[in-house]
Amino acid sequence: MAAIVENAGPQAVLEVLKAFGDEVESACNLMHEEAISPRSSPGNSWSKPSEHLETALTVIFTANNSISNSSTKFALLFKASPNVEQASSICKELSSSCEKLSTAVRILLPCGSSQPLYQNLTKNCRAVLRCLLALVRASTMEFAKGAGGTEAEAV
Repeated sequence: MAAIVENAGPQAVLEVLKAFGDEVESACNLMHEEAISPRSSPGNSWSKPSEHLETALTVIFTANNSISNSSTKFALLFKASPNVEQASSICKELSSSCEKLSTAVRILLPCGSSQPLYQNLTKNCRAVLRCLLALVRASTMEFAKGAGGTEAEAV
């Protein structure tokens, strides 16, 4: 995304949005693949969670809150037609939170999570990422319309 920032104008902002949308989609797909084939034995989080599991859960909840707050900023920013630096900045912020979220979900089972807890958190975190992806796609289409482009260019 850093190379895109050098270009100026609405087309550069669209490129930032497309790149970020691809990152979110790959994080969502990775989480889906991981949910299908867990690689560890069933955990025992029902008794006393390990310190590592507690840390992973804390990261998940913190990342979800960060995505919630940043997505609000993202929506407001794209209603105001941002420049490339602003678009790149909010996308980097959201990308970091998405990466933390997907990483924390992927380490749940090795940290001792039970299968039901793992499946529930995976399902809910994927829903968060899918909603963020829908927001990015909608913002891309709206921004493309406002920048004189067409919906076909945005997708």
